[in-house]
Amino acid sequence: MSSPSDGIVELAGPERAPLAEFAASWLGAHDDPRSVVVTPDRQYFGAPADDHTLVPEAGARLGSTCFEAWLAANTQEAAA
Repeated sequence: MSSPSDGIVELAGPERAPLAEFAASWLGAHDDPRSVVVTPDRQYFGAPADDHTLVPEAGARLGSTCFEAWLAANTQEAAA
């Protein structure tokens, strides 16, 4: 493993999906009735964004826990 570039280590889960899908799953798990709406001119802090904007680069360190498993575990902890 090499040293981080500019002190940055990219971390990601094992699966890849648009952020809107992860957000919708989170809202559903928390019984939040809001829906996620993706607009064609979406921006991320003023910069143009698409489905490839917030995804890890090729050298990212990938975890083994999928989002649904993480969400289930964290939703149960919050309910306890």
